[in-house]
Formats: sequence, C-alpha cells, structure tokens
Amino acid sequence: MTKGKSGGRALHLAAAAQGQGRFATLYASLRQAIAEGRLPAGARLPSTRDLAKQEAVARGTVIAVFEQLSADGFLTSRTGDGTYVRAAPVQILKPAADHRGGFRKPSIRTPQSSPFPVGASEPRPFRANVPAIDLFPRAIWGRLAGRYWREVSPRKLGDSDPRGHIGLREALVEYLAVSRGVRSEVGRVFIVPGTQAALDLICRAVLEPNGTVWVEDPGYVGARQLVRQWGATVVPIPVDDEGMRVPKDVPVSQRPRLVLVTPAHQSPLGVTMSLPRRHALLDQARRAGAWIFEDDYDGELRYGLRPLSALQGIDLDGCVIHAGTFSKTLLPSLRLGYMVVPDRLVEPLMSMMSLTLRFVAPMEQAVLAEFISLGHFGRHIRRLQEAYATRHAMLRSECNRLLSGSIELSTAAAGLDVVGWLPRGTSDVAVSRTLMSSGIEARPLSHYRVRRGRPGLLLGAAAFDEVAIRGAVSRMAAALENSDR
Repeated sequence: MTKGKSGGRALHLAAAAQGQGRFATLYASLRQAIAEGRLPAGARLPSTRDLAKQEAVARGTVIAVFEQLSADGFLTSRTGDGTYVRAAPVQILKPAADHRGGFRKPSIRTPQSSPFPVGASEPRPFRANVPAIDLFPRAIWGRLAGRYWREVSPRKLGDSDPRGHIGLREALVEYLAVSRGVRSEVGRVFIVPGTQAALDLICRAVLEPNGTVWVEDPGYVGARQLVRQWGATVVPIPVDDEGMRVPKDVPVSQRPRLVLVTPAHQSPLGVTMSLPRRHALLDQARRAGAWIFEDDYDGELRYGLRPLSALQGIDLDGCVIHAGTFSKTLLPSLRLGYMVVPDRLVEPLMSMMSLTLRFVAPMEQAVLAEFISLGHFGRHIRRLQEAYATRHAMLRSECNRLLSGSIELSTAAAGLDVVGWLPRGTSDVAVSRTLMSSGIEARPLSHYRVRRGRPGLLLGAAAFDEVAIRGAVSRMAAALENSDR
C-alpha cells in the first residue's frame, strides 16, 4: 500500500497479503497501525474519498472498513468533523513474552485417540466396516428427497423434537418389532447421528467417575475408547464362539455400571451370543443394577438365515438400551442411527439431547421415514444380503484356493466382515504391514484386543465386487509368499 497522511503524520500501511481481498488488507493495515501506536489515540484519519484515492480502492470499500473498525471499538466518527482513533483504542494481543507477570496457556484435556479415519478416502480391499455404497438406491432416495422439499410446510422447518422426527420413530417401532423383536413405543425411540453418538449420550446419563464398564475382548475399539474418555474403568470380558463369557460370581466391588455388548453379530469375531449367555448377562445386570448397551451391529445382515431377535426383546427388567445405525445398511455419510431406551431414561436423555446434539437434521429423517414405510428399506436389505452372500462366497473360495494354510476364514455367515485366522505364533501386525505394502488393507485382530489372543486379520468384503475380490486375494497370496512373516 502507499503512504497516506493522518494528523500531519506520514502513515505507512502494510502491503496486501497474497490472496487477501482489498477490504481485509485495508482493515488489517489500519488496525495494525492503531495497535502499534502509529495511529495514536485522537489521531484524525483521512477522508474516505482521500484514502480511497491513495490506496487505489473503491470509496465504498473504505467506508465499509471504517464502519467495521468503529463497530470493533477502534474508531469513532464526529459528525461534520471526520473519523478519529478512539481515546482508548482496543489493543491487539501481543505475544506472551511481551506481557508482564507471565502467561499461562489454557489447559487441554487430552482426549482418547480416535480409531476412525479422518477425511474421506477410497476404500481398498479389504477395508473392514465399509458397506456397499455402490448398491445404495440413489434414484429412489433422490425422488423422495425432492418430494419432501416440494411438499414440506414452513412450520416443519424449524426446531424439532430432541427425540427425532415422529414419522421415522413410528416407522422404526414397526420395523424393529418385525425384524428384530424389539419391544417399544414411539416415545422411547431416539434418533441420533449413529451408535457412537448414542453411546456418548448414555455415558453422560449413567456413568459415574471410575465406574466399571464391561467390554467385549476382542471388541469395538471406538466404544472402549469412548467410555475411557468418560473416566470409566474398563474391564475386558473374553469372547468365544457363544459370545461374551459372562462371569458367574462377581464381587460387589467389581460389578459393572454399564455393559457394552454386540450380541447379534459380535464385533469383530462375527459370532452370535447364545441364548443361555444372554440370560446370564441379563441376570448379572439385574444383580448389579447395571445398564446393558446393546449395539445391534450388522444384526440384519445375515445370509440365508433369519436374524436372531434382539437382547432387548427378552429383557423384563428394563435395563437394555438397544442401538443401531443406518451407516452400514444405507450410507456412512447419512449419519443416522437410533436407540430404544427404557422408560426411566427417556426424560434424562431428552434433556441431554436438547443440551448437546439438540436434534438430528429433520429432512434426512423425513426422507428415511418414507423410505422405510414404502418398503424400499426392506427391499434394499434383501438386495444387500444377496450381494454380500455372493461377495463373501467369492472371498472364501479364493482364499481356499490361494491362501490355504496361510489364512483360515471364520464360519460366520453375517455382516460386512469376516475374520481370517493366522497360524498361531504369527504376528498379525507384521502380516498386516506386509499386505499394506501391496495395497491390501487388512486390520490385525490384535488391534481389537485388550489381552493377547489368537492372531488374525479382519477382512471386509461387502464393499468390493467379485473382480476386485479375486484380484486382491491374488495380490495377498503373492505378498505372503514373498515375505518371511
């Protein structure tokens, strides 16, 4: 910028920063001159017309800058007399070293590291927990969304019930009763951004400092890290072919406040919790006065078999919170999930939702309500089941053909993923790194464990077609053959 005069003094304004607009440059330059004292209190600024000419900017830009600096407390105008620096201008903060008496930086509560990816990236075989986005019925969804915006009344575009869109909650009550055996009423259904958000709300409502939380081992890392963030004491409970091995005799001091479990399709092993284990867990919760958070992970995605009823359906004491998400059945980016809660939690959670999330975007909820009510969701689930069965069969066939003796796939017949067991004594972390160098994503099973256990890899086949699966298994075989593991 050029030199200007103010109050008889030469005023040097900073040059424009690259990529910075004229308003922002002039505003920052004048503010800096005031803060550094080059424009002292009481100094008169040039007229807007003169400054615009000196700086080669439009007069309207200068007027807007003066108005903003006046609003920010730096300038004051005198009618018929001009614009002046205020008698006590607001000072821009200087570096901490310039302050007398020292400076303390605000503290930060160190969060648990997130297991979720930051930013979008194209999934590579065999990234786990990724649905078949290519099968999402975009045309149908687009028609329903367009109709919503054409017909919605203005009064429905304001605030919403913290529990969510009434139409979606009504549709879920009916759908979950038929598909998952969940017993509920509309008032006990909450729409949330996903299972992780549901668990966060439950932690806020029921966890006490240093409260004990039982988690599956191996289990869902995101849930484990979240409850630790709330100051809970995490107790890993082993999982076998019948699900969580529920402890029988638990001292009062070690009884849980909250139990996290995936009974329909255990994450990551894919096993189903047996009926005796379910009753044992409910009995332990009754004795301890504990809440059970039932994550219905992949509960609907079973191939050739009817999904088992939810744990919530056999709960007679009102201690099970049933949670699910549409991230795995529709789209991760949709950010819609739900939870069905016991009566005692309705009022506390409504207050909690109102204070934190407020509510989830109503438009997506309304469209999803129509999508379910018109039968599109049921048809989509059946299409996914058929596609996933085909893709898993291809993965199993190719692994048996090319990786026999190196990887043994589990027998689970549900969900997005399958465990590939490795020979005992193998480092699944080392194998995962070897495969990554060949462009294969296969997360080591040890990532999900608290205690050591049999090595394995979690392989996701749902998001990849048969050609991609065949090529990826071939690359796996070549990478493992060329490594010493």
